[in-house]
Amino acid sequence: MKGKCVNYLLASLLVMMMPLMGSCGVKRSPEARKHYILCTTNLKFLACGMLIWAEEHEGELPEALEWEEKVNQYIDEDKAFSCPSCKKHYIYLGNGQKKNTYKELSKVIVFICEGDHMGKTNVAFLDGHIDLLDTEEVNAAVEEANGSLPLMK
Repeated sequence: MKGKCVNYLLASLLVMMMPLMGSCGVKRSPEARKHYILCTTNLKFLACGMLIWAEEHEGELPEALEWEEKVNQYIDEDKAFSCPSCKKHYIYLGNGQKKNTYKELSKVIVFICEGDHMGKTNVAFLDGHIDLLDTEEVNAAVEEANGSLPLMK
């Protein structure tokens, strides 16, 4: 199972990094681009590890207090738990919920980076994809969720 995850991650990283090599309409310093790519990679590792754990536990997400221990057994990369830009741990929003209780996994946020990436926030969704979103939109979604997993509209 780990081998499939690693292959998927490598392919995903290549796809994600291609547009980052250009300016994408935004001028970024090489350092900012490097931090964004590393943050995206870290979130992808965490999302993949969390999804594998959930798959092996009947779709249940790890508890909030134990998620790092549970996910680490699948990714084995301690550096993946912190953003290289702000050095803060990623915020995990899951807490034992069942994955199948959500209809649109691609809209459910499970990890948030506290680092500032060109004025935006890097997030991981319950389907495993990563996106760079407007910080205010993410904060509003988290606040609106009121303790549940936030949904992006």
